[in-house]
Amino acid sequence: MKKEQKKYAEETKCLRAGNKEMKKTMNKMEKRLERLENKKRRNNVVLQGLTIDTDNQNDLKKTMENFIGLNVEVEVVSVAKLGDRHV
Repeated sequence: MKKEQKKYAEETKCLRAGNKEMKKTMNKMEKRLERLENKKRRNNVVLQGLTIDTDNQNDLKKTMENFIGLNVEVEVVSVAKLGDRHV
């Protein structure tokens, strides 16, 4: 009986150590994912109140370039319409 109990105790110890390593790895991955998502959103701009009647990507891009380009050189990479009054 004692041999089996020792064996189970050792297995439990190994499993707990593996679980700790997996938690560390998951935390690292979550932090990395959060950094990547923040980096992706860093250059995003959301405009409200600009009425746009089209869902065409090219028309949206031209409208945004004209709206933003107030004596500033602007490069619009992509545009997405979020709703009736959000771009």
